[in-house]
Amino acid sequence: MENEPLFQVLCFGKAMLFGAVAGAGYECLGIFRMLGRFWLTSLCDACFWLVTALAAFLFFLRINGGAPRGFLLAAILAGMVLVHGTLGRWLESWTRSVAERLQALRRRRKAFRAKKNASEGEKNL
Repeated sequence: MENEPLFQVLCFGKAMLFGAVAGAGYECLGIFRMLGRFWLTSLCDACFWLVTALAAFLFFLRINGGAPRGFLLAAILAGMVLVHGTLGRWLESWTRSVAERLQALRRRRKAFRAKKNASEGEKNL
């Protein structure tokens, strides 16, 4: 390659961008963590890490010929940490409001079903 240092800097930037996108995705999945269901949190975390591992493998295959270089792994981690430190608070408040709305909808649906079952019970008497 003619300009190897520039190529490595571009690879570092792409890896950091990949980490930022992965970090934002993980923060957005916080909706499921805030719903309070252990199995849902575990399932979402497992799916996230499986998808991210496959995407990282394909990323390394495309950008670097499949060689997992340490500085690229550090760049991915830095991108995730950067998103968590900057956008993380905003995304957490956003996911918290979405989770609260989902829980409110669940409570309304539960109350509606209880009311519907009570009225059906009165009709059967």
